[in-house]
Amino acid sequence: LEGIRYAGDLILRREDERVRFVNELDLETYVAGVIPNEMAPQATAAAYRAQAVAARTYGWIRLSASGAASRGWHVTDDQSSQVYTGLSPRYEVPYAPMVEHARSTAGVVLTWDNHPFPAYYSSTCGGHTTDPRTSQLDPGGATSPLRGVRCEFCTTSPRYAWSETVTDADVVRGLKARNRPIVPPVHAIEVSRQGVGGWAAEVTVTYGPNRRKRVLPGTEFRSALRLDSHHVTSIVRRPGGYELKGRGWGHGVGMCQWGAMEMARRGFSESEILRWYYPGSTFAKVY
Repeated sequence: LEGIRYAGDLILRREDERVRFVNELDLETYVAGVIPNEMAPQATAAAYRAQAVAARTYGWIRLSASGAASRGWHVTDDQSSQVYTGLSPRYEVPYAPMVEHARSTAGVVLTWDNHPFPAYYSSTCGGHTTDPRTSQLDPGGATSPLRGVRCEFCTTSPRYAWSETVTDADVVRGLKARNRPIVPPVHAIEVSRQGVGGWAAEVTVTYGPNRRKRVLPGTEFRSALRLDSHHVTSIVRRPGGYELKGRGWGHGVGMCQWGAMEMARRGFSESEILRWYYPGSTFAKVY
């Protein structure tokens, strides 16, 4: 909390030997505190407004979820929910325009079949977004808007393509940390099932003296080896390890933020951006 200013009320609750800080505020002020942290500082107005709608949709779902009224809070301030830093954006951007971007789309959320859905987003898709099943996310019934689309707009992202070299020991250690223990040697790593857009839905690791196989979701493989994404395009055996290549940064579902920024730069409106990344979705004004 040091150095961060907040709007609304700051509530302190003692929970056993810990103290929980809860910032209680209206949804629009919250959205204004999210968008400068979730969208890069070089974004233009339409990209910020698209981010505002996506962030509001997420906040609205959490706010209106069953049992939400009985909880002491609805969202966290980090990537577990959305990055929120009150009136103090983590990037060097002025806060006042963020209030205007939120206000210009006030109350608008994305819907599918007349219901708001999880409007997921991530930094860079690397050419194609994927679907919730591939990334182990809950689609909230929105199979069409979150089905995955091609994206020709995020090539300027510094994370559009990546390459990592890992040792056998890295693989053993990483899988152990994810509760997927194996023993050396690591004989092979392969994408055994591809998801939408070429993202790894499943990875199989062949290991040990008996060449046993460990099958795990692509998202867990990404976490175990601390990769930028599970959009894995190449796995090549090298002496003592593997060279992994891929594209994108994040889980790859929903709006590609670098793609949205480029679309906005080319003159697309926030509505066009959102309809591109969430095909078939509609807009609803909930207040």
